[in-house]
Order: sequence, then structure tokens, then C-alpha cells
Amino acid sequence: MISYIETHKKITFEEIYSFRQINSEKKFIDPKPNFHKSKLPILTVIISTYNQAHCIHKCLRSIQNQSIKNIEILIIDDCSTDNTTETISEYQKEDSRINLISHEMNEGKIKTRSDGVKLANGTYIIIIDGDDAFAHKDILKHSLYIAQKGNLDITEFQSANFMHKKFISIVNPYPMTNLTNIIYQPELRTKFYVISKDEGIRAVQSRAIWAKIIKKTVFIEALKFIGAKYTDDYILDYEDTIMFVGILQIAKSYFYMQELGYYYSRDEFRGVFPKLKNKKCKSNMAKIRDMGCFKLLHFLLDKTRNNQFEKQIVYHELISINHYLNLEKYINHHFEYVYEVFDSLIQSPYLTDIQKQRILSIKKRIKNKEKNIK
Repeated sequence: MISYIETHKKITFEEIYSFRQINSEKKFIDPKPNFHKSKLPILTVIISTYNQAHCIHKCLRSIQNQSIKNIEILIIDDCSTDNTTETISEYQKEDSRINLISHEMNEGKIKTRSDGVKLANGTYIIIIDGDDAFAHKDILKHSLYIAQKGNLDITEFQSANFMHKKFISIVNPYPMTNLTNIIYQPELRTKFYVISKDEGIRAVQSRAIWAKIIKKTVFIEALKFIGAKYTDDYILDYEDTIMFVGILQIAKSYFYMQELGYYYSRDEFRGVFPKLKNKKCKSNMAKIRDMGCFKLLHFLLDKTRNNQFEKQIVYHELISINHYLNLEKYINHHFEYVYEVFDSLIQSPYLTDIQKQRILSIKKRIKNKEKNIK
């Protein structure tokens, strides 16, 4: 077991409020920061941005104000149409650690993050979205110290949802509060979900790729495992789950910190950036966005082991997505892609007859819709 409380003062929940105010100011805590090297390895912070000129200062200041300074800040801008890159260029003048890479076409978030991982120079990597922020000045120092001390592949800390400028909940509704030890393989692959009689299948780890310090070597191998079919694809939904499930197949060790360190903005910046224009796949944008859920299901079918537990996971993902999106009303294209997932599950020896009948009923309703469209 790793005890970081013995070495560091534990971050308290209340501290996120005062630090959020600091993130809203366009200045350093230390007006003359010293970017000296430390005994800890280099950490690359990858920021994916798209039309975030209005909020990128919060993200950048939360990184610059970290107590650890041995950080590479790598920003991958996905062909913004506002002045995001110009705003970042102003920050580069005061901080030599900031590197900006700009896509010439809009590529989507999973491709943006994958490009950042391949370009990173750090021993460890952490991903943050351009409209989010780290919630305490010591969180990267604490988590990186633990990652190095335990030689961990994944070190995760807690995230907080903010809406209407106030805390509403912890991002992961089922934090692993009972975990005090490092999780190793093969247990780690099945810790992504747990099956219980009362709740069925539920996630016990946050599906988000952010708020996790990950070894670069593990991340690179995970990208190879996931494959270019997904990492180079234009995926706008469920991209976090695809990446994290891929990492879980490669990583050998995981530790969950009971510290709050990430501020996830649920609505503060929504609806204020320009609509996509003059971009790759503009005419098919709605179709691309809608298909993210089925790309996730295909990924799970393609990449996870062929056993009862993981086929049950795909089934429950499908039912959850159907409940959330009401697929027979929502899907109006790429029907063959939808049916491929259904048919794979129907043929699985690991699902019950009741589960298969449920899938067939959904498929039948979608078939009727496709017939009416034609």
C-alpha cells in the first residue's frame, strides 16, 4: 500500500473553492515563477482545445500555478475558428514550457489526444480538456510522487462536476473508497465494471481519460492496441471510454487517490463558441457525432476478451445507450453498423435468452424505422 498522507498534507475538499477563484484570474500565484527541475520525472500535460479562447486561461493558469514546475505543457489545437491559438501564443511568451501544435483540419478529440501522446517528452502523461482546470496547486506533485514511488502505470485522483459555478457532485458516482492497495492484472481489467445482484453491472472507475497520470510507455502501447481504426477516426462521443478501456488492457498497475484534484466544467462554457465551419466532414457532422456510441460498442466487441463477463458488459452498454438515446427514434443512418453489434450479441453464448429477446425487440423496432425511411 502507498501512503501519501505520511509525506504530503492531504488536499481537503473545501480547498477547491478558493483555488477555483484563482483559476479565474489571469495571473500567476507566483508573479515570477521558477521553472526549475525537480527530483520528480517530467510530466507532460496534454491539452486538447477547440474554440476555447474564452476559457483556456483557466486551464493554463491551473497548470502554471502547480507547485511542481518540471512540466511540459503540450497543447493540440483541433483547427479552432476563433482566436484560441492567438491567445495561447500570448501565454507562450511568458512560459517556455508551452508548446502548441495546430491541426490543419478538424480531426476530433480522440485523434487530437493520440497526437499529443505521440509527441510527449514526459515520462508520465496527464490529459486535461481546455475548459477544465486542476483543482489544487499540489495535486500534480502528490499524484506524480505516488506514481513514481509505486512504479504505477495509472494513478487517478478524484474529479468534481461544477455547474452554474458551484460544485454539484463527484464525477465518478461509485468511487472506489474501499481501495487501499494497488490493483494489478488480471484483476485490473475487470475492475472497470463490477456485477452485483442489486445493481447489475456498473462502472467503478471513472471512464474519463483525464484526472489520471499514466506512464507514456503504457499509453503508447495502448494506442497500438486500440488501433488506427479508432485513434485516427473522427470520434466525438465515448472517446474517453475507448481510450481508457484500451489502457486497461495494457496497464499492469493502478492506484486510486482519495484526493480531489480536477475541476470538470459541465456547463460554464457550453454554447458560447462558434459553430463548426469549413471543416472536414462538415456535411456528415451529425452522422459522425451520432455514431460514437456504436463505435464504442464495436471497440468493446473487437478488443475485449471473449468471455461471459465482457459480453455482458457490451450488452449492458447497449441497453444503457438505448435507454439514454432511445435508439429506434434516434438512429436514422448507418443501420448496418447498428445491426452488426446486435447480431454479435445475439449469437453470443454468454447472454441469457431474456437478454437476447430484449436485443431482438430493439432491432425489430429499428428495422421498421429503416423500412419507413426507405
